Amino acid sequence: TDTATYLYVNRDRYWYSTQPSVARLAQDRATQFANQDELEVWTELKQRLRNDRTRVQLPIHMAPDSHADVPDDPVARMVVIGPHAPHMRGGVLSEASQEALGTLKNRGNSPRLHQNMLTFLAPDHARLQDLKQALCQFLAWRSIHEEEEILNLDAFQRNQAKTKYKEADTAVNSRITETYIWLLVPTQSDARDHDTLILDDMRLIDKGKLIEQASTRLIQSEELILTLSGHRLRMEIDDNDLWQGNEHIPIKQLWEYFARYPYLPRLHDERVLLAAIEQEISQTTWKDNFAFARGWDEKKERYEGLVAGEKTPITIDDAALLVHPQAAQRQLEKDKPKVIPGGTGGNGGETGGKGGGTGGNGDEGKIAPPPPPPSRFHGRVQLDPLLVSSEAGEIAELVVKHLAGFDGCDVTVTLEIEASKPDGMPDKLVRTVSENARTLHFQVSDFEEE
Repeated sequence: TDTATYLYVNRDRYWYSTQPSVARLAQDRATQFANQDELEVWTELKQRLRNDRTRVQLPIHMAPDSHADVPDDPVARMVVIGPHAPHMRGGVLSEASQEALGTLKNRGNSPRLHQNMLTFLAPDHARLQDLKQALCQFLAWRSIHEEEEILNLDAFQRNQAKTKYKEADTAVNSRITETYIWLLVPTQSDARDHDTLILDDMRLIDKGKLIEQASTRLIQSEELILTLSGHRLRMEIDDNDLWQGNEHIPIKQLWEYFARYPYLPRLHDERVLLAAIEQEISQTTWKDNFAFARGWDEKKERYEGLVAGEKTPITIDDAALLVHPQAAQRQLEKDKPKVIPGGTGGNGGETGGKGGGTGGNGDEGKIAPPPPPPSRFHGRVQLDPLLVSSEAGEIAELVVKHLAGFDGCDVTVTLEIEASKPDGMPDKLVRTVSENARTLHFQVSDFEEE
């Protein structure tokens, strides 16, 4: 029924006609697409891949034309390799593996930096021919369906062309899912040798939407991490010697490590790392893993804005640090208020007069009353002008809040600012600061000559 020129069929009814059947016409056109118009066949496949609008956890790049079409930024992405580079498991490096390694190493003419952000989905070499055949059948029936007027098809032939066109369309979608079954995942066995980049291939076995099952497989196999625990983060830092002999790591640098090097877990984006840090430093378990600091003062040799066992939002900037717990504990112990031991008044060895009796002055032999508690606090601290916002917030939280929250305690907070510039301040600066000071209701605000 597919190859006979004049044989027609409709369910259980067969007959011959003097007019060639559309089935034979479709077969001839499919053969033409396979032998002469292969470019149109693969263009149709790429278009179908690019029209996949499945919502998944990571950006998808469908059959990019070149390495330059895949961005090089620290966000996890999946690249669906086109039909020109199928994969075949075995000892020989497949065309898909070569294509993936080329994309990993370069973006256009520049070296790719964030290699640990990419994974690849490739077609199976053996099944690609069946997909091509299904595409040729689809293109043939589509052309007949679109040219039914030109071909002067009768009602039966038109209905047959429409039915076959829909069946071929469904068959192509099914063949795509059956053909794109290889996930290629970059990995690195030796952290010390950045040239040992290899690809692990994982076969998709679940049925369903192609991109959805591929992304689900990545997440289930932990090749794509959406949530990270503080303990797992500390373990990765220790196992891969990311401390590098130091007691802290810049968080910005730590994220670069995760984005670049495939020997580390593949995090979805920087928010996964920040969430792990925020969660851990708010727990009592921080002593087993790490603390957080907003900076390091070289001169004072201490951490600025050290946070341990408290909840605080974290952003990636040039100063933010992940701190080794031992270093954090040393500073916290050092910053604890000193307890000065005291007596109960007088010489503890004397309770009577000079002769040791109980007579004489009536006050002798009594224990002196304890000194009255302090009734006033006064403090002055110098702030870093570039960290006023964070340091003032810490002072308000750790000092002012305790005083103001105590019943009957009157608290006054005054901010004093001193600035000098030996060669004089420009008029624009004077105008800006004076105007802002008036707006903020400064009690004193003056510029003067030395």
